[in-house]
Amino acid sequence: MQERNFWAMSGYILFFLPLLKPKDPFLRFHANQGLVLWLSYLFLSFIVKYQPLIGAILLFFAKIGYLCGVLYGMYYALNGREKPLPIIGEIKIIR
Repeated sequence: MQERNFWAMSGYILFFLPLLKPKDPFLRFHANQGLVLWLSYLFLSFIVKYQPLIGAILLFFAKIGYLCGVLYGMYYALNGREKPLPIIGEIKIIR
């Protein structure tokens, strides 16, 4: 495995780690995907916090979705591919 793939995988745990390497479009892509995934989870967590009954159920699904997104992204990063996450993958924050 290439070191670059491991740096890209780290972007799904701590999105800023791939940005420590020199400008590499592959690493920036996965850093962006990790950031978008984390921000969407954070946003959903705040929204469901104010929904007493249904919020707990929605938060459970948000956590499952976040875990699946992390595993999905790490899998493609490890294989050296740039495949966007479903639904939120087209959002660009890091250019």
